Amino acid sequence: MNTISGTARNRKATPANGTSGSKDATKTPGQQTRANGPAELVEGIEVIKGSKDGRVFLKKRQLLVPEGHPLTMAMAGSCLHQVMELLPNVPLLVMQGMRALAYLMEDADQEEATQTYHNGFNSELEFFMSELTQLIKHTQTKVDAKLEEISKVTEDLAKSVRTLELQRRNTMLEPVQILGQPSYSQILSQLPTSTSPKMLARHGIRWCQLMLKGIRSNSSIEGLGDHEICDKLNRALKESELAEIHLCSATKQRNGGLLVEFDLDYGAAWGRKGENIAKICQTIGKGVEMQKRSYQLIAKFVPLSVEPGDPNFIGKVEESNRMEAGVITSMRWAKAVERQKANQKWAHIILSTDNVNKANQIIALGIYIANKKVTVEKCKVDPIRCMKCQGYNYYAKDCSAVGDICGQCSEKGHQTKECSSQKKYCILCASGDHTSYNRMCPTFQKKAADKNLVTPENTLPFIPMDEPWTWSTNPDVPPGAARQDEANIVTANPHQQSQKNTSQTNT
Repeated sequence: MNTISGTARNRKATPANGTSGSKDATKTPGQQTRANGPAELVEGIEVIKGSKDGRVFLKKRQLLVPEGHPLTMAMAGSCLHQVMELLPNVPLLVMQGMRALAYLMEDADQEEATQTYHNGFNSELEFFMSELTQLIKHTQTKVDAKLEEISKVTEDLAKSVRTLELQRRNTMLEPVQILGQPSYSQILSQLPTSTSPKMLARHGIRWCQLMLKGIRSNSSIEGLGDHEICDKLNRALKESELAEIHLCSATKQRNGGLLVEFDLDYGAAWGRKGENIAKICQTIGKGVEMQKRSYQLIAKFVPLSVEPGDPNFIGKVEESNRMEAGVITSMRWAKAVERQKANQKWAHIILSTDNVNKANQIIALGIYIANKKVTVEKCKVDPIRCMKCQGYNYYAKDCSAVGDICGQCSEKGHQTKECSSQKKYCILCASGDHTSYNRMCPTFQKKAADKNLVTPENTLPFIPMDEPWTWSTNPDVPPGAARQDEANIVTANPHQQSQKNTSQTNT
């Protein structure tokens, strides 16, 4: 509020006798200043015709202060207070009414100022928000354009990287072909025309297949069908920017494994690398890994004094044949020990390995076991035989027989492994000359011949691989197969070997 108006409200009226308690009363009576108040209003009659005349009148009487400022409601209220002080004889009711009007005028000025300030602030705020909105829209447009440009550059860069990666892989494959080691499909196409087309197709498919193990019940493929699993793995490969790698099938196995098949040789070669197949395994779940293919061989006429199930014995066999540790994964007797004859001295051993090159080498050159070089053959695929009723072409889980039938004595009520009888009887041939599981059984021989027709691999002495000689039906040792000379094999009886060399020299 204006300080002038406050002074005007508190100013006291001059006494009637003209005296004053202040020192201003001693001044010249005709002198007019702001200190001793405005001039008397009774000095004649002045005609006020408008606001301009009224303003001149108030300024002349020094009632409108401060002089020179624009008129406001507060200044008008202060002027009205001064006029009331100069008219002490005004009735009280008029005095109170004029004083109330003066206060209202002062308050109205404050409200007007507040409203003016509020309107000005809103106007400025509206202008600021308009400018800010335009700035945001302009910035957003530039950002969108820049993002679109970055996205396009990123997409072009990704295409370039994929092209370079494909060129790099093709470059890596070129030296292999130059060195005379073409792809598996090219090997199959260069084999003799006498090779069975069915066998070629089977091995072409087998080359593109990989077995995965360690799949748990909480894996990501639990409850999915084979087709759904295949689609899930292909999506994972595509998200890893491996669109050129594609699976054509994924099949669940009875043992809990998963057999995946690539559509191309290149995909199969890619998947055989540990860091690559790990990407597929991680999609399925923890603990999943690739299972190496196992190859079973049969070593004939091994002394019964050995213990094939002993890991130390397996290590000795590997050491005697200059093999790396772990080449032979397992060994066992072909026939159970309890079914061996009392005076028997020799028996066959089934050994397993996951190295196909070593397997063919062992077949070609034989192997030393317990100071004896033994002949080794590839285990053939036998016809399916039911262990419940001793029939063929179905498994025991699919058998409709009521009870078990023994393969030793052909009696009902117990399994073959539980039989302690020395009686021999073949339920298929109705003959007492041999047991039902005897491999010389005429029925088995016929079933094995039928199996060879649908499994032509049984006619090959070696395990087919990327070398043409492994597809030969000739069981003789080919020149290229003897990579490990017999002179490099450590014999258990060097003296016996020296005697053999001496006799050959004398001859």
